[in-house]
Amino acid sequence: MKAWDSDLEEEDGEEGVEKEMSNWAAGKEGENGRGDITDTQSHFQKVQKLIYAAKVCNKKAQRLTPIYIVLVDRNSLYGTIFCRSIKKLLLRVQRLQQKLQIMTEMYQENELKLHRLLTVEEKERLQKEEKLNKADKNIALAMEELNNYRQRAGEMEEELEKSKQSYQTQISAHEKKAHNNWLAARAADRELADIRRENALLRQKLTDTQFKLDTLDKDPYALDSLARPLSPYGPSPLGRPASETRAFLSPPTLMDGPPARLSPRGKQRSPDTEVQET
Repeated sequence: MKAWDSDLEEEDGEEGVEKEMSNWAAGKEGENGRGDITDTQSHFQKVQKLIYAAKVCNKKAQRLTPIYIVLVDRNSLYGTIFCRSIKKLLLRVQRLQQKLQIMTEMYQENELKLHRLLTVEEKERLQKEEKLNKADKNIALAMEELNNYRQRAGEMEEELEKSKQSYQTQISAHEKKAHNNWLAARAADRELADIRRENALLRQKLTDTQFKLDTLDKDPYALDSLARPLSPYGPSPLGRPASETRAFLSPPTLMDGPPARLSPRGKQRSPDTEVQET
């Protein structure tokens, strides 16, 4: 920058010299008092001007040569720096392109992996949804069956309660009927015992009469001895049937067991009456 400023100052000085030369020529013309210039003078002035111009150009060339060299060096330096910067930028661009390519490949691989993973997860989700739908259907069917079973259980409980009441009614009726049958059997037993007692008395009378007849056939005078009582204490109680000495028993309840069954002939015999009959 300092060399450039000095060059500008020298150019301003040369312009001042040219102005002085032109002023000198004008003064000379004024002194001669002539308006016309001769050919020699004009030719001389032209030569001087050319010489002066050559000198000025030479000086300017000498002054501009270092500036040009500096500019050339500067341009070459800038070019070198620019080339290096371009090379660095190209290397950086190449690295970035490689990095971009690698990242693109990684992104594509990750995208494929994610796509596969999403596909697998989507299939699993669909399978789970299908299983859940089936489970919901099974649960709905199970709930419906459970409601049906509950309804059926309620109906069966009602039927069981009705059957229980019916069976209790039947049991009460059978108990009453069994009690009546037991009373009838007891009455029949008493009637049978009375009949057997009467039969035993009649058989005894028949035996006594037959004995008396046989005795009369053998000894007609034995009638007086037979007319006397056999014992001063009256008839022996052993000859009485057991039904007369037996007290009346209350009818048994169902807790005591069923009443005694009758004999195959329809009548039950007591041991006392069987002894008397024998």
